[in-house]
Amino acid sequence: MSSTLEQIRTLVARGEVRVSLHGFEELAADAVRVRDVVAGVAEALVVEDYPDYPKGRCCLVLQRDGANRPSSLGYSRRTGVAGRRRHGVQARPREMGREVAEEAIMSTRSTLRLVRGGEFAADVDVELVEADGGWAPYLRLEDACRLDDVRDALCAGDVARASRIADRVYRLTPLHLSGEAAKRSKTIDRTV
Repeated sequence: MSSTLEQIRTLVARGEVRVSLHGFEELAADAVRVRDVVAGVAEALVVEDYPDYPKGRCCLVLQRDGANRPSSLGYSRRTGVAGRRRHGVQARPREMGREVAEEAIMSTRSTLRLVRGGEFAADVDVELVEADGGWAPYLRLEDACRLDDVRDALCAGDVARASRIADRVYRLTPLHLSGEAAKRSKTIDRTV
């Protein structure tokens, strides 16, 4: 058994979890919900342990997501539970020593994140936690779950539910371009 995973399980049980923004985006692209990742840590099986990883101790695990599909996930003790493809959710220890000094140099800022689902999109106000090193910036677990909830509502076409959670909801309208305009549009999309 990995002592890193055991420490991570303890942190998750205490609710000391943050989600790296990059990891959240990787999870969302694979339609994996943060709640499922956090809930699955209890049943995770260690594939590899990395006690000397430069960003902090971490391990690669195999667990099942909310749809009972196997997922390979990375978890970090330094900043916590990571996510799919070794990115994602991170638990933040509040211990004495080096981690306390790192915690002190963190700052937060409010930002809007655009969430897309089906033919809809929504702006959601979240708080990003900035820190030196690690997998920053991070989302608070509550904000990551809110982004998941908005995406679920949008994908289900439940605009009313999405509107109660998000700041603004939009209907996406595809542009039907023909000929030269369509070619220019594709070129612009690739360069952005």
